[in-house]
Amino acid sequence: MTVSQDAAIGLDIPLRGQFIEVAPGGYDWIQMWFSGVTGEQPGDEADEVDEVWLHYQDGADPEWLYLAQATRVPVPRHATLMAFRLPERPGVRLSGYRLVAAAEDRVEAAGDLVRVTS
Repeated sequence: MTVSQDAAIGLDIPLRGQFIEVAPGGYDWIQMWFSGVTGEQPGDEADEVDEVWLHYQDGADPEWLYLAQATRVPVPRHATLMAFRLPERPGVRLSGYRLVAAAEDRVEAAGDLVRVTS
């Protein structure tokens, strides 16, 4: 298993409602990889839809989780993401995830002179 500030690869975590802490920050979305799902693309199977709870510094919100081999979960709040809670789904396992920083954070980190604002 490889874990960094913004990613964890090589996981084998059964979906049992676990609370996964992440590097606090502003993110646009979470890329997730699963095993044990029947759909290859988001929305392939109607019964492969669940909720993932995104926990921010100031509260928590549910987001749709389309259980496919690779999927993205939007992080719509402009607040610091602290963690996410997986759903309970027998037979499905989280293989990895990667946090994608908010656009303005990516520009600042690159040292660009243009500041992106929303």
